[in-house]
Amino acid sequence: MTSNFTQYCFYFLLLFFLLSGCGKPDTLWTFKQIKEQNFQEVRYFYDQKSNSIGGEPDRFPMYPGGSSAFLDDLETMIRYTTADKREKNQGQVIAKYVINREGRIRKVSILQSLSPGLDRAVIKGLRTLKKRWFPAVINGNAVEVTFIQTFDFSLR
Repeated sequence: MTSNFTQYCFYFLLLFFLLSGCGKPDTLWTFKQIKEQNFQEVRYFYDQKSNSIGGEPDRFPMYPGGSSAFLDDLETMIRYTTADKREKNQGQVIAKYVINREGRIRKVSILQSLSPGLDRAVIKGLRTLKKRWFPAVINGNAVEVTFIQTFDFSLR
C-alpha cells in the first residue's frame, strides 16, 4: 500500500515539475511585449548558405529596436584593446554566430581575424549583449539561424 502511494506521489511530482519547468520557453513573449519593446526583424546579417533550414524563415529574428538598436548595443560592448590602439591595428573582423531558439547568441566564430585582442572583443561583445532576441520562426516554431557580420575597426 505504501509503495503504491509513494509511486503515485513520485509520478505526481514528476508530472508537476515537467509541466511547470518544461512549458513554453520564456523567450516566447506576448505580442504586447513585442510591441512595447519595439521588436523589429533583422535580415541584414542573415547567411542563407550557412543555415540548414532550407531557405528563409517565415519571420526573421527580432531585436528590440531592430538593426540600428542592435548595432548601437554592440558599439557600446565592443572596444579597442590598449595593445591594438598602440599597434594601430585597423581593418575588419568578420564573425559568424547563431541566434538560437531561446533568442541568445551562441556558436560565435571568427571567419576573418584582425588581431587576437580585437577578435576576443567581438566574441565577448556578441556573447554579453544584455537584450535577447525573439527567435526566427518557421511554421510557428522557433528555429536557429546563422548570421555573418563584419565589424570595422578604425582609429580616428
